[in-house]
Formats: sequence, C-alpha cells, structure tokens
Amino acid sequence: MADSPLDNKEGQVHAGPLYARSFYMSSVYSRLFLVAVFVALVATKQSPVNLLVLACLNLLGAVSMFFAISKSDACFKLQA
Repeated sequence: MADSPLDNKEGQVHAGPLYARSFYMSSVYSRLFLVAVFVALVATKQSPVNLLVLACLNLLGAVSMFFAISKSDACFKLQA
C-alpha cells in the first residue's frame, strides 16, 4: 500500500483536523451553491417564492459554519 497521510504505522486509516476542515468547508460551498440554485429557480418562476425561506436558512447555516470554522482555526493557532 502506498504511503498516505491518512495511514498510521499500524495501517489504520484516520482523518485528522485538516481533513475535517476540508469536509466542513465543502459543506459551506455546497450550501452557497444550493442558495444560488434556489434563488435562480424562484427568479425564473420555476418554483414558488416559499423556496426562498429554505434558501435563507441554508445561507444562515453556511455563514454560521464558516464563522465556526474560522473561530476554530484561530483557536488551533493559539494552542500550537
């Protein structure tokens, strides 16, 4: 098996904080993409205006996740 940053000496796979951060940031980007799609669907009148409520909730979730990730990055740098 090729050496990987995910493999430890016993060959067990684990994911460190760097990989968790990448996962959470991808969820932020996907939520922002979903907001854009919902707004586009409403703007082209393919969906009801009520979909904007869900778009706002996704935007709020993406922004709060982004700030939580940024805050945890700052805390991690202080501990190092």
